[in-house]
Amino acid sequence: MTNFPSPAPSPAPRESDELNLRKLVDTLSDHRWFIVSVTGFFLLAGYFNASSQPRIYQADALVQIETRGSNLAFMESLGEPQQGNPTSAELEILQSRMVLGETADRLDLAIQVEPRRLPVVGDFLVHHGVNQQWFESLTPEFIRQWLADSVDDAWSNPYVWAGESLRVARFDVPEENVGGHVLRLLDGGEFELLLEEETLLTGSVGETVQNDELGYRLFVSQAEAHPGAEFTLVRTSALSAISELKNRFEIIPRGLESGVYELTLNGADQNQIQPTLDTLTSVFFDSKRAASFRRSRKTDRLSQRANSSG
Repeated sequence: MTNFPSPAPSPAPRESDELNLRKLVDTLSDHRWFIVSVTGFFLLAGYFNASSQPRIYQADALVQIETRGSNLAFMESLGEPQQGNPTSAELEILQSRMVLGETADRLDLAIQVEPRRLPVVGDFLVHHGVNQQWFESLTPEFIRQWLADSVDDAWSNPYVWAGESLRVARFDVPEENVGGHVLRLLDGGEFELLLEEETLLTGSVGETVQNDELGYRLFVSQAEAHPGAEFTLVRTSALSAISELKNRFEIIPRGLESGVYELTLNGADQNQIQPTLDTLTSVFFDSKRAASFRRSRKTDRLSQRANSSG
């Protein structure tokens, strides 16, 4: 009797592990408005956050630093060898506390002026050109009252808007009160300086006002803002002003042998960074001319000594 092998049983059907694309498309289609809403929300939130950040501007200048001065070569010819790289030395002087400190003193960079903005959305509105008249014309009365400092206060719009600014040329404070002071503009070019809601000074724009008893002196050189606008004034130390200036200053070589360097200065104040960089380069060249004059006098003395000994 012949036995034939029975055929192998067919494999049981297995459920496919592959993703059902039709089911996925149907699911996405059913929730399309939710997906669009979430995506749109995060796009708007990202745009709002980016537009609310402080805008950073940059000023630049080109300077040429001689790699080897004629005075140095002449002194070496007299048997006075000069050690080190003169270009590196001048670059170090350019970034030195002497140059940066003199720049900070001339422009009084230790004075920091911060405008008071509308909470949360103030910077966003200002960066998009919203001024005081536009805001008040589009804002309902109940919102303005809600933004007032208290229920009993009338809306005085203490916030600073696009196109408004304040320039302070001098601000001396006692050491125990170096924190934030509030300067509030009044009608007719008047202002008042407050500390914790206590009035310390009152005066006019363009005039020096002082209180010798309290140790305050203030000179507001320019004020372009509506009455009621408030600014925070802070007087930092000279060391802090120098450190802050150094962090924003950079020297970039433009050529290996040309001796030309690009100086850049970053800052949030568009109207201040270029004058600051101009002052810094002016201080550097003034110190360079003074050092050159001293070297010249020393060279003359050495030359006279060499001639007399010859």
